[in-house]
Amino acid sequence: LMLIGWGILLPSGAIVAKFSKYRENSFWYKVHRVVQPIGLLVAIIGWIIALMNFRALNAKNDPGLSYPHAMCGMVTMVIGIIQPVNALLRPHKVDSEPTTTLRMAWELLHKGLGWIAIILAAVTIWMGTTLLPIMKDQRVFQVCYAIAILGIISLTAFFHAEGQKIAYQQAPKDSTTDQNKDVERDAVGK
Repeated sequence: LMLIGWGILLPSGAIVAKFSKYRENSFWYKVHRVVQPIGLLVAIIGWIIALMNFRALNAKNDPGLSYPHAMCGMVTMVIGIIQPVNALLRPHKVDSEPTTTLRMAWELLHKGLGWIAIILAAVTIWMGTTLLPIMKDQRVFQVCYAIAILGIISLTAFFHAEGQKIAYQQAPKDSTTDQNKDVERDAVGK
């Protein structure tokens, strides 16, 4: 469940928010508001199952990654649970007015904590895949996680490329731009 929540859904919702703001009708915001709570709910269910079935938090002196995995997971989950509260406290933006310092600080906190949680989750998931007692199970989870990461990278590349395409289409088509002058100069050999 953590692989689905923190490994797929939550990073995907953050990537959509980061790279698709150019779309009309607040697409990024609508997707972010649906995907993030679902991802967090899946992660919370996985967290509860882990807390009920494993004692890694009591393994502070044990060798291996059980305790670091548990601590990273706890920090990740606390940050994850704080994020919706943070979103509820968001200072609203007024289109006709400049962005306030409070709003800029909120955006920095919300985005910063979100990306920190996603990076910490990636490390935590990797550690978790090494803790499975059967080597074959470790490999299966590692392959699944690698596929999830490739999917997220593909999603990022798609939204980035789409944004670049839209930006290019919206750019002025003036033939005297500096870029065109450089191309013409290079073609002439000067």
